[in-house]
Amino acid sequence: MITISITVFSFITAFRSYFVVYFNLTELHDSVFFSHFSQVITATIRHTLKLLCAVLLCIAPDLYAKNPIIYLDGTQDSISLAGHMKWRTDNKASLTIQDISSVSEAHHFKDLAAFLNLGYTNKASWVTFNYKTPDNSQDDYYLLLSPYILNKVDVYIRPLADNFSVYTDQPAWQTFNTGDHRASGNRPYLTPEMIIPLPRIQSTEYQVFIRTQTTSSHNLRGWIVTEKGVINSSASTLIWVSAFIACTLILGTIALLQAARLNSGIQLWYGLYLFSEGLSQIGAQGILPVIIPEYAHYISDWLTGGASALAYISMSSIIILVLNTRQEHPWLHKYLLLIITIGLATLLLAGTAYYNQLIPWMARLGLILMPLTTLIYYQKFNRTDSAQRLFFLFFASCTLVVFVHILRLLGIVPINTLTNASIMINTVVHMILLNMALSEKLLQAEQQARTAAEESEAKAITLANEMTHELRQSKQQLESSLEKEQNTLQEQNRFIDMISHEYRTPLAIIKTNLDILELKSQPDWYGANHLKTMAQAILRLQEIFNTELNKGKWHYDINPDMARLNARNMTDSILSDARMLWSNAPLIINNQLPGQAVMQADPALIKTVIFNLVDNALKYSVKDSHIYCQAEQRGKDCVIKIINAISAPDELDLTALRKKYYRGGNSSGTTGLGMGLYLISQIIEQHQGCFEIHISNQAEFIVSVTLPMLQEQICTPSRNKSFPDQKQSSTPVDG
Repeated sequence: MITISITVFSFITAFRSYFVVYFNLTELHDSVFFSHFSQVITATIRHTLKLLCAVLLCIAPDLYAKNPIIYLDGTQDSISLAGHMKWRTDNKASLTIQDISSVSEAHHFKDLAAFLNLGYTNKASWVTFNYKTPDNSQDDYYLLLSPYILNKVDVYIRPLADNFSVYTDQPAWQTFNTGDHRASGNRPYLTPEMIIPLPRIQSTEYQVFIRTQTTSSHNLRGWIVTEKGVINSSASTLIWVSAFIACTLILGTIALLQAARLNSGIQLWYGLYLFSEGLSQIGAQGILPVIIPEYAHYISDWLTGGASALAYISMSSIIILVLNTRQEHPWLHKYLLLIITIGLATLLLAGTAYYNQLIPWMARLGLILMPLTTLIYYQKFNRTDSAQRLFFLFFASCTLVVFVHILRLLGIVPINTLTNASIMINTVVHMILLNMALSEKLLQAEQQARTAAEESEAKAITLANEMTHELRQSKQQLESSLEKEQNTLQEQNRFIDMISHEYRTPLAIIKTNLDILELKSQPDWYGANHLKTMAQAILRLQEIFNTELNKGKWHYDINPDMARLNARNMTDSILSDARMLWSNAPLIINNQLPGQAVMQADPALIKTVIFNLVDNALKYSVKDSHIYCQAEQRGKDCVIKIINAISAPDELDLTALRKKYYRGGNSSGTTGLGMGLYLISQIIEQHQGCFEIHISNQAEFIVSVTLPMLQEQICTPSRNKSFPDQKQSSTPVDG
């Protein structure tokens, strides 16, 4: 224990000294550095000597009392075999106990100052020691060997006495076979260590040979203990190892859950690293034969070797994520990928003969990796960031312990209490540091999220205030615009009322004088026909004016004044007015409606429809072509068609013609607002009718208006008294 304490203190002092020197160097400018060069060299040499002392103390065996024979006098519950053993290697693993115990082989054994530690090797090894029981000894003694992961351990015991005839009834050698490749049911005691009862005859010296062969790291520790010592050792191992395994598995599970919740790669590999350390200790510390003695020897190598390989893979992945090696350190990234590749191969081949060939290479690569990683992280980490400081301590402690642990596995550093437990101590430190570091990162992320939320809230409040101000301004602008529009509408209504009065008055005067002239004129006066034409024009102007005034008032909300009418009389009257209004136009009228056809319609609106269609036909027809006005009964409907020849029919979009304010491509040079067909479609829709436009193969523009007729034959006279009863007519009217 004194050696262990001095070793730990020396390591801490040496590394602290190195970091102090490095911190000082990073704060010096070049000129100051060269002026203090001699001091730097002196300090570096001094601290290197400190580190060498620490390494020497670590690899030195404990201060065991060396005595070739172990005396079991009952004063101690546990006696270490370190310093009492001799050893030799069996290169071909072919020597038997008879070969080893012969006098000719005695000179091949060498004194062993500490416990046996050969690293990874395929060779077998033999160790031997002697023990003697005093005359008055009444205690039972046991040989306690570890670690459990040794594949095959054979123990041979025989007495060395002057008179061998006493033992003629028993074999010359008592043999005990144990190891993790042998069924645990054959062991005398199911404990984490290998327990072998020692024969005891008073005042008799015994010789013990132990043969060991394994695919794992080849080391052997042993003690001679009393029954009390067996209980204490087993209980201590079970308590501490079980506590360690429980902590690693619980924290590993928590880390994996956090990784799934936070989508964190570091948490994922940290959880797998903890699982690997816990599972490896289940196999290495002899917990398997206590839990599942029937199957322990089948899965021990797979569990221990696979978990060890997973630890290398997990640690390499953590380094990749923490240092961002893919972008910042490509050469280190390739090195880590090499370790991961070998680790995957080792994981798959654990428990086979190839494992013993791969694991030493992986251990050597790991021995270089950790100091290198610590140096790189030290150069980049932010010393004011608490999480990064904890990560640096994690890498530094890992470098120190893994360095010792791997050297011990390779057989370079002797095995003792400190080096044997180094990986478990390191894992506990890792759990503390990494959990603290990850917690700090979570706290920092939470603080950043809180700050971002506060900033977002402040921006949202500012934006809301600005939007509220803009909305208020928009509301004021809309209210002002609405008020202006209302004032404009009122002015428009006043203007319409005024123009209605001022326009109707002269029209009424003209119409009255025309009536007077018509009354006073002679029947054979040649100008009577002109007076009638003028009267029809005045009537048409009045209708157009009324319609336009109503459009300004309805906003195109058409409410027809429906009445039952004689369809033949109504269409004859409208077509007659059209012929009179456009007396010079080439109109061909063909009214084939029956005389008793009845429909419900607003004659003024129907007249607007027909006049608009005739007016459009006159505007857009080919020069000197005829305009056909047809009316006929089709089933229960009245169909009115206006047909005219057009030029460039391909330029017309028939669908768009129905839209408000749309004018066809052939409308240049003509007056209009593009409202005619739209108004017609609205009127026909109010009459439950149908309005169709199409172009024939002869380039004829055909507009069809379909209006439903009534089955009854009740005819209400039209409001327009100028509708005369006319017969079917197909007389062309040429100008």
